[in-house]
Amino acid sequence: MPDQRVVYSTLKNMANALDSVGEQRPPGMIVVGWAVVSLWGDGDMKVLDEDAADQDGDRVSRWLDDKMWRVQEGLDDEWAQM
Repeated sequence: MPDQRVVYSTLKNMANALDSVGEQRPPGMIVVGWAVVSLWGDGDMKVLDEDAADQDGDRVSRWLDDKMWRVQEGLDDEWAQM
């Protein structure tokens, strides 16, 4: 929806991330696990590789742009054009 807010974070930092954006408005949905990273951007299906666990920290850091969390207000540009 055009008025949606997406908060990207690890579970460890989610409470602080939500506090940082102020008022929460329903409804809400939480997506947990590597599905989030696999579907974000160009996708990252390497989470299924044999040595994937060795790269988990780097993968999460790239996903969050080296921050503790990210917040996106409104629709992604690709969805807004539909």
